Amino acid sequence: MVYRFDPTWFNGTIFRLGDYEMGEGWMDFKINNQPIPASHYPRSLVVERAQGPLPDLFHASRGIIVVSEQARAIFDEMAPGQVEFIPVDFEKARTGWLNPFLDVYYSMRAFGRAVLASFAPDRATFYPVGVEASQRISLRLNLGRSFYFISVLGRAQRLLWLESPTREFPAREDGTVPIGLKHDFEQWKLRGRTASEPLIWHDTPWIVDNKRYRHQSEVFIEDALWQELDSKFPGQLNAQRVGGE
Repeated sequence: MVYRFDPTWFNGTIFRLGDYEMGEGWMDFKINNQPIPASHYPRSLVVERAQGPLPDLFHASRGIIVVSEQARAIFDEMAPGQVEFIPVDFEKARTGWLNPFLDVYYSMRAFGRAVLASFAPDRATFYPVGVEASQRISLRLNLGRSFYFISVLGRAQRLLWLESPTREFPAREDGTVPIGLKHDFEQWKLRGRTASEPLIWHDTPWIVDNKRYRHQSEVFIEDALWQELDSKFPGQLNAQRVGGE
């Protein structure tokens, strides 16, 4: 059983990060299915807004993933050498003197909504994230923990391209025809894992004649590692199983 490795938390969900930039040319490494060098990651990120503590697994931006020291320990134990960890420091944006009062107010309101949802669901009112003061930073935000960007080093060729839904792109100047997956990941097919292959990986291209099958944007994760992360950090990973039921 295989999943897409996709944390649930993203900018705007329970926190929002300040703008940051990856090093010039970082996307070239991603396109070529190569690990992004540590030098291309920023050394720090600014939390502009937060409703609670930072999660242990989250997207800094889509596809750029950060994990905590606690999550790193699981990767190191179960998938040693398959992930590189690049340290990143977090800073709080300045919020002004009202922030502690706003934090208490919105935290109490959120607690009240949770109580109503449990005992009087017909009276519970839920508001989108945007209704709160944009500059609130939770007093529970704990920046004392260590966090890391991850660069997935594992590589394998496990996609069964001829059994998966694909789409063909215009041929390149050299005559190569790129072929990628359609977005219905429940229809993707993968062969079983051998003992020597990684538990978390990017799929390597499969080349036949002038056709180049590749889908470098996805990170795949084997069931054993996904289940361990999910049990330690419940609700922080989307349960997106490749191949469906």
